[in-house]
Amino acid sequence: RQQKELLSDCIALLQVACLIRVPSEVVKQRAQVSPSASTFRILSHTLYHEGIQGLYRGYKSTVLREIPFSLVQFPLWEALKDLWSWKQGHVVDSWQSAVCGAFAGGFAAAVTTPLDVAKTRIMLAKAGSATASGNVLAALGGIWRTQGLSGAREHPSACLQVLSRGWQPSAWEGSSSWGPTRRRASCCSDPAPASVL
Repeated sequence: RQQKELLSDCIALLQVACLIRVPSEVVKQRAQVSPSASTFRILSHTLYHEGIQGLYRGYKSTVLREIPFSLVQFPLWEALKDLWSWKQGHVVDSWQSAVCGAFAGGFAAAVTTPLDVAKTRIMLAKAGSATASGNVLAALGGIWRTQGLSGAREHPSACLQVLSRGWQPSAWEGSSSWGPTRRRASCCSDPAPASVL
């Protein structure tokens, strides 16, 4: 029962985090494909042509990506820390937790890359198009029909995503040892929810 409540709480937190993350992700994605346009211009253009819902295009696909990502990343991170602690006979240090977090996040990013590709396509699709409707399965089907399996794996930011998302869980543990009372990172500590663009 507690695990079900914890899972539902985590999903609710991801949904709330995406309320903030998605508009900034939409603007960021569009800025990456239009480097000559300013962030303010992209934001105002989106609001003028699509309204506030334009900033939330890709919300469902972002949540659908974040849930499996977290379900892979955090248990793997904890398992790797436990394994490393067991092998060396004491609790992992912050840098060791960072290495475990990088591997876990990188693996989770690799596993969920097709969902990330669909999310990006939805966010960047022309307003009014079928892809812009936000249907993740339709977006993945379109990628499959035009590019095959490689289209769902090739993502311009896949390498950066693996690197940046891999360090998320370990940042909390590392920062917890910077306070006035330094403590060793625990293999059983609860990480704060990660939020990264």
